[in-house]
Amino acid sequence: MADVPCGTCTACCEGPGRYLILDDKDDASQYETYTREDGKVCVAKKANDDCVYLGPNGCSIYERRPIVCREFDCRDWITHPKIAPKVKRAAIRIMFRP
Repeated sequence: MADVPCGTCTACCEGPGRYLILDDKDDASQYETYTREDGKVCVAKKANDDCVYLGPNGCSIYERRPIVCREFDCRDWITHPKIAPKVKRAAIRIMFRP
């Protein structure tokens, strides 16, 4: 996996369409979570759908972030055929904002 040039981008932490599903190897007790209807356990969201751990300076749990966050590559996400165009456009705006 290539290094993702995130810089100050937080597109993976922001907005609708983002489901941070915990891996079986993650210790769910270490995170605020919710369980989807399909039984998958996800990192909790704020009222605006941002990740509950997104703070003013980025990820507030960066050193202990779950596997899904460590392996996320937005370049794959925005080109994935099953991601809704509305969500892709929102992510691109976030990723390339000044």
